[in-house]
Amino acid sequence: MAYSDTLRTDYVDAVWSGERKFRFTQNSDNTTSVSDVTEYSVEGDVLGSADFNLTNVVIQEVENASMSFRRITLPASGWSSGTYNVNGMALYRQIITVTAIYNEHPILSLGAAGTVPTYDEEAAYSLLKAAVANTSNNKITFYAVARPTTTMYIIAKEVK
Repeated sequence: MAYSDTLRTDYVDAVWSGERKFRFTQNSDNTTSVSDVTEYSVEGDVLGSADFNLTNVVIQEVENASMSFRRITLPASGWSSGTYNVNGMALYRQIITVTAIYNEHPILSLGAAGTVPTYDEEAAYSLLKAAVANTSNNKITFYAVARPTTTMYIIAKEVK
């Protein structure tokens, strides 16, 4: 379970009509206490340090994930055997499942098995037409104009 699953999303504001009312009481030690005596039609929620701390943890997790890079492998054997009609184009596809996608438009760049792409990897990359991320099921669908015969590596930002 992610921390974001425990964040409250049902806070309500206090509601009252007219002016807010306060009572000042003189204490025996020469101090004054203030009491809110407003008549509320809806009692509002208290937002405290635990709420802010949990929210900040989630923000940090998302920032860390969005700043990190993930290497995605597209094996040559993973491409569809037939084509799919996408906007009038016959394209091969490969669907990759990741742990999380933090942006429906993650930044994708070319990777390599080694330090730099080989000629075969560059030729395979040139076949890629599009990549579509689906944040609801954590899948990225890659489309190619021809069926690549070489394993490719994609570097993805904002993906875990």
